[in-house]
Amino acid sequence: MKIDRMLGIVMTLLERDTVSARELADKYEVSVRTIGRDIDAIGMAGIPVGSVYGASGGYFLMESFKRNRHYLADDDYRIILAALKGLNSGYENGRAEAALAKLRAWAPAVAREEAAVQLDLGAAAEGDAVRSAMSMLETEIRRKTAVQFAYVDASNRSTEREVEPVLLTYRWYAWYLLGFCRNKQDYRLFRLSRKRGSLSRRQVSLRWSSPCRSRSGAGLPLCCRLAPISR
Repeated sequence: MKIDRMLGIVMTLLERDTVSARELADKYEVSVRTIGRDIDAIGMAGIPVGSVYGASGGYFLMESFKRNRHYLADDDYRIILAALKGLNSGYENGRAEAALAKLRAWAPAVAREEAAVQLDLGAAAEGDAVRSAMSMLETEIRRKTAVQFAYVDASNRSTEREVEPVLLTYRWYAWYLLGFCRNKQDYRLFRLSRKRGSLSRRQVSLRWSSPCRSRSGAGLPLCCRLAPISR
């Protein structure tokens, strides 16, 4: 979409001193003329974009527009960037990648340097089947839609489960779905690698929208925190 491309152009200009029209055109897979029109629209929106001619020329944001980045310390940016990089290493999500790109553009140059601590969740990538299930479940969680799937429990018994999904969580070195199981009439954690077959959406009214909070304020019910595998 044009608005997404224009936002991306502004973020790129925030991160870089000067960017050529050709580079922007290649990045967003449009023509140089389209980039020119986008720059004009950005200017009309009140964002001052300048240009430099020549072989090393391009577009740049006027210094008067550079955002004030002092409300977060450099170390705050480093911690947030490290967390987002870690999430991206183990969870393929376009929105997380976009958030990381925006934060990189927002952060001061010194804060974009590699942090002393890195979080690598590459081991969390459990294969195509789990990634596909996560993508669909994330959508159904937002839609508040129940799902049905075949599940093999710790005793190697296979059953059909109808679940109202609440959240996806990575723990015990695996991805799990927390949801209200209609079969058991209670909250359960389902290890995604034990799901069999495809997920199907259930067009039914949800009975439960979120897990009950414990007295300690934790978001997961006590039974789910103590029992890692659904039965």
